[in-house]
Amino acid sequence: MNKLVFLIIIGLVLLTSCKTTQKGYRETEAKILFKNLLKDSEKISDVKVSGLFRISGVKEIPAGFVNFECFGNVKNQTLSFKVSFLKKPIFEISAKDKEILFINHTAKQFIKLKMENVDFSKFIGINFSPIELSYIFLGKCPYSSDIEMMNSKFNGKEYVLEITNSVSKYTVFVNRTEDISKVIIDNQYFDAIIMDSIQYTKNAKGEKVPKNVSFTTLDGKIKMSFIIEKISFDKQTEEKDYGFLSEYAEVFDINDIKVKLK
Repeated sequence: MNKLVFLIIIGLVLLTSCKTTQKGYRETEAKILFKNLLKDSEKISDVKVSGLFRISGVKEIPAGFVNFECFGNVKNQTLSFKVSFLKKPIFEISAKDKEILFINHTAKQFIKLKMENVDFSKFIGINFSPIELSYIFLGKCPYSSDIEMMNSKFNGKEYVLEITNSVSKYTVFVNRTEDISKVIIDNQYFDAIIMDSIQYTKNAKGEKVPKNVSFTTLDGKIKMSFIIEKISFDKQTEEKDYGFLSEYAEVFDINDIKVKLK
């Protein structure tokens, strides 16, 4: 009997030891994944992404695809997101120094806003950060100098990393080969949205890059779909020229912006 009890105790000790070792291994692997994700995101500066864009679930907006172009320097938090149809510009969102410039080309209007006062949902149905989206267009985790991992777990298929900075919380689903499959974005200035689908392809260099990316609101009622056609990391040498705004009317109330999408 004493021998049996001894064997049971040894078995329990070994089982507990294995679980502890496995937990430690998972935590270490999660930290390595997080470090590698940050390293990849940190080295990105100039970027240009273009393709097709669609919003569904907003009755005021047609559900067809339009062209989009996202360009600038994500490291400097300077970025423009432009939407057009048949080469005719519809609207443009420019982020710089925690300020947003929204240009409504359909009515020749523009408005300047502080980041905390931005609400794009008033005219396109959803409020999002173009800088955060640009990282995800690239299959990367949004980056900032104060970002850190608060928690991690393994769901049997991939790691779920809880990452935060001063304004956002990201829940990032990533596998061992560092492919991001899902991101929940909770930004205090914008709507909480989910990157719920991403498909990858290989570019001319054999590198894996996103091809199709979609986002939804938490309630699932509104969806943004992107088809990525081109990605470039070439240095943007030309400054964006907004001289044409002299012919546009500046408005000071966001409710006065009327984007004609139909």
